[in-house]
Amino acid sequence: MKYLILFTFIISTLLFSCQSGKYQKEISALDSLHNLLNIAEQQLASTDTAKVRTIKAEMQKNMDFITENYKDTFSMDMAMMLSDYAFPKKKVYRNFIGNYSKFLKDIEYTRSQLSNLKQDLENKSIPEDKVLTYFTTEQNAVLTICNTIDQNVNTIQTYFLRFDTLHPKVLHIVDSIKTAQNMRP
Repeated sequence: MKYLILFTFIISTLLFSCQSGKYQKEISALDSLHNLLNIAEQQLASTDTAKVRTIKAEMQKNMDFITENYKDTFSMDMAMMLSDYAFPKKKVYRNFIGNYSKFLKDIEYTRSQLSNLKQDLENKSIPEDKVLTYFTTEQNAVLTICNTIDQNVNTIQTYFLRFDTLHPKVLHIVDSIKTAQNMRP
């Protein structure tokens, strides 16, 4: 959403600015779209994929241990906490890691499309009646990529915080089970 607002501001500024030359506004807007892709790429790169993998593995290990070794019935609070700790996050982490390379490929492909369109506009090699269609297609592609990456990165960051909050509690449960197992005759 923040990309849409930023881009709308940029486009509004460009449309009302006085620039000479055919397609200058569109070329400037393509440069802005290119910058938005760079921001999305930096946002994606700032997410620690090793941490995602580590958290996923740690969660799985702890949940497997608890499931196999906790012989009592979970209290409602404990069940909800464990569910919040593991259930939705496994899928989120797996999807993020699985889509990471796709995000990078989408960025590169769209970056190439923007460059090609810019070159075609500079060379005036696109029929005038197709310029708006091509521009809109690339604009939509950039906004979709940026919003998808923003949403995924924000979701992962939220789950990092949840993990940091709940992980000590889960480790306490694991330690309690291990202590109880060591006390058995």
